[in-house]
Amino acid sequence: MTRWDRTASLGPVAVGLACALALYLAAPLAVTAQADAISPSKTRALALEPGGGTARAGADGPAVTTLQVVSHNIEKRQRALRKALRSARRTGATVVALQELCGWQAADLVRAHPDWTVSYRPERDHVLCERSGRRRGSASDADRTIGNAVVWTGGSGGRSTAHTFSSQRSQPGRTGMPCVSWTARVVHTACSVHLSAPVNGEQIRVRTGQARDVRDITRPWVRRGRLVVLAGDFNAEPHRRTMDHLYARGGSGSFREAGPNPARSPRCACYEPTLDQRGVKIDYVFFSTNRVTPRTDRRLRVVPTVSDHDLLLGRADVDLAPR
Repeated sequence: MTRWDRTASLGPVAVGLACALALYLAAPLAVTAQADAISPSKTRALALEPGGGTARAGADGPAVTTLQVVSHNIEKRQRALRKALRSARRTGATVVALQELCGWQAADLVRAHPDWTVSYRPERDHVLCERSGRRRGSASDADRTIGNAVVWTGGSGGRSTAHTFSSQRSQPGRTGMPCVSWTARVVHTACSVHLSAPVNGEQIRVRTGQARDVRDITRPWVRRGRLVVLAGDFNAEPHRRTMDHLYARGGSGSFREAGPNPARSPRCACYEPTLDQRGVKIDYVFFSTNRVTPRTDRRLRVVPTVSDHDLLLGRADVDLAPR
């Protein structure tokens, strides 16, 4: 059971996809579990294995679960999207975060997986999305948008939300992040993040403001005991001021990232490159500090694809004790 929402509600998928004006204005679209059903008999059998995490109880401690996350800026490329979905299936990922996703790709994702909760937020029209949509026999206004999506693979009953940043590079109201929430012992919220790519000092300030927005949006969730996952393209290296709003160690944020050796590197994951093999790290998988300690097992694997960004496979052991 899914539907596309505009902020609170836009109606069924068919209406959301047909509503050219709403998409042109880049209003938040989301797939939830509270509206008209998409018949499984009419969809492709591409569903990922639901990844709810494997819970285990320590001798003296609370239950812990390993949460798997796949994140990829697919750069509008279908092959990169397929790679991300195959990786999610192979790892049993609970969360899939996608950036630079065309509207038609998001619509296909929804139709193919009625057992998922998907939140897609379009940000603008893009000529490459329009061309690729036309080649596949569809050229609607919905198809030509580009945006970001986050998926919970554990069921269709999650709650989708979209959040607009107060800091905007251009066309106010366009940039923000989609999120999806569900409950498994505690409330989980996962968001797909794509901060603006700066080309001058003013746009760097916009990017930093957007990171501050992410911090301010998620901070109340962390304080209420939620497990919060942020994954995506932050367009900033770990040492940049932008990232100080995310990191708990040395910054004002509430997050620790997946990395190869958290005991030795509690702040960042050793600057492993994620952008087109150029030695630049701008893509991340973060877990909230209330559920992940400095020495918690957190791992990250970086996999090249046809996109100009590498695919991230992140995981962490998270504490689900009541707060």
